[in-house]
Amino acid sequence: MHHYYKRLQMFLFAIDQMNRNSTILPNVTLGYHLYDSCSDPGKAIKSVLQILSGPGETIPNYSCRDHQKLAGFIGDQSSTTSLPIAQILSIYNHVQISYGVMDDFGIDRAVFPSFYQTVPGDFMIYHYISELIRHFGWTWVGIISSADESGQRASFRLSRILSRLQICVAFILRSRIQLSMSAESDLESAYTTIKKLSVKVIILCGTYHDVMFESSMKRLFRDVTLILPPQWASHIALIEKYPDSFNCSLSLNFWSEADKHFKNFVDGFHPMIHPKDKLLEDLWMTTLFCLSGNKKKDTLYERLYRISLHNCTGQEHLPDSGDYSSDRTSGPVYHAVQCMVDALNILHSCQNYSYIKCHADDEEKYKQKFNRRLKTTLDENVSRNKGNGDLAVQFTIQNHVFVNGSWFTRSVGNFHRDGFGYWKWKLAINSTLINWKNKKNQDTPVVKANNKSLSFVLLVSIMLGFLCVFLFLGRPVDVTCLLRQIYFGILFTIAVSSVLAKTIMVYIAFKATKPNSVWKKWIGVKLPTCIVLACSNVQVIICVSWLSISPPFKELDTHSYQEKIIIQCNEGSVIGFYSVLGYMGILAAVSFIIAFFARTLPDSFNEAKYITFSMLVFCSVWIAMIPAYLSTKGKYTVAVEIFAILISNNGLLYCIFLTKCFIILCRPELNTKGYLHSKGNI
Repeated sequence: MHHYYKRLQMFLFAIDQMNRNSTILPNVTLGYHLYDSCSDPGKAIKSVLQILSGPGETIPNYSCRDHQKLAGFIGDQSSTTSLPIAQILSIYNHVQISYGVMDDFGIDRAVFPSFYQTVPGDFMIYHYISELIRHFGWTWVGIISSADESGQRASFRLSRILSRLQICVAFILRSRIQLSMSAESDLESAYTTIKKLSVKVIILCGTYHDVMFESSMKRLFRDVTLILPPQWASHIALIEKYPDSFNCSLSLNFWSEADKHFKNFVDGFHPMIHPKDKLLEDLWMTTLFCLSGNKKKDTLYERLYRISLHNCTGQEHLPDSGDYSSDRTSGPVYHAVQCMVDALNILHSCQNYSYIKCHADDEEKYKQKFNRRLKTTLDENVSRNKGNGDLAVQFTIQNHVFVNGSWFTRSVGNFHRDGFGYWKWKLAINSTLINWKNKKNQDTPVVKANNKSLSFVLLVSIMLGFLCVFLFLGRPVDVTCLLRQIYFGILFTIAVSSVLAKTIMVYIAFKATKPNSVWKKWIGVKLPTCIVLACSNVQVIICVSWLSISPPFKELDTHSYQEKIIIQCNEGSVIGFYSVLGYMGILAAVSFIIAFFARTLPDSFNEAKYITFSMLVFCSVWIAMIPAYLSTKGKYTVAVEIFAILISNNGLLYCIFLTKCFIILCRPELNTKGYLHSKGNI
């Protein structure tokens, strides 16, 4: 019961937070109606009609409500009750946000245009579970699902995802939700299958039901590791009831910022403070084993739940209970309230009128605008995957351990969307687009004046430099450890040597303008090509020597942190690593010095000004990177190097090419020879 009550508390907490914030809906107090669907679609529909009709009889298309505005509906937990509610609300264009529906098969956006979710579809959840299994190297697993339609879809989808990751599914068993005469024989057959196939990892999916697990926990899941999705991981009481079955199990749970501040709010919930809250009293008895003061009720609960109640001090709090504090399923409830209130707040502020006056003249128009605003708010507050539209919610991975008669639940990791990877791709695409623009306009004066061949080489190396960051991410393996520094070092050397060649050619081009100058014979493609090849080959020789003497490798660091093993890349030869950085730094410094002295050349050749600034950014970043790199450990060391790669790459890209792109795209009338040879040009 505690997880249902915690969702109720999270809802009250969210409303309380919004009402206390004076910047949100000023002069407006949020109210609410609470109804329990009891997982019954009929009761859920009746409750919705009661809210729409107001007090008294539930009459469709007729409302006795007062003048208070109905913003929307939040709920329910399961698709069994949420979708019937959505069918009713779609008729009246009222918005509905579900905090628990994960079955993305039965939701047709054309049929339910006002139905929203703050939890992802089951595709993402099972994808994360599959990644978790691959992370541990498990290749032989079993799947147990409910025998209903939801369980069949979930097991089919999960098995397909596992197959793509080359993880073999030993069996798919479907457990009946309702007990029957054949239930015992089904359990015996399932137990025999598990033992025969020697499966040590089992994934649970589909619809959770107490009956199904009560009948199977005692025997079926012993000596195996269970993987629990969020909709099952919320039943902490069941996990603690069967320690032999759930020992060493792993679960995925939602993570929310609201959990950080929720404990202080929950501390205020106490039977002495809320004596009329019978649910709270029941929770106090079943969770903290406190006597209620009602002898008949105490006796009934002791017999029913097989517990021993005692007098409590009055200092107990719900978060003191392990099962209550470890439950993280109420975060989506907070997000549902937050998104709805944010949308209301934006509509409330229109033209500085009051909330009621703002759209009182046309309620249907208001509903349509609120629906569109809520969709935008959800997209802003809860990021979505670009591929399939699923919500990119962060998950925490929890490990349940039973040691010396006590339960321990701790977070051991998390899954979340890699927004950092998105920006790396975006930067790489930017450099590709700039390269394409240069190629498309290669015969124009601006591109010709700045050596189009070297610009092409520089842009390609910058683009690949953005992509090389992917070798630094993820779990280190020997191949990535071997390639990442070599790949990065050679690419950046090509980029810096291209800049050096550009700088030298600017200087030579100016000298060649004088009559009878000996520098004229150096004008052409051969010299810059030789500079780039010669400088890059030196770096290649350094890298090959490094790999031959002491190459990088994967290692396990067991000394930096207590109770943690850090998987990281050992660079092998420290001299080899700093030789690569040092040689690259020498090239950058030479380019900076030559460009600095060439910055006063006539404006026709003033690319040296931009090269000077780009090399200043480049050298500053890598000089600052060295002490930061030496003073960090583990993933922070990798983060420092990634930061240096991205910033220095951006410095080269935008400092050298931004002005040219501006003229090509926005001021094409300036892309003429006359402009290049006049004063005050680029």
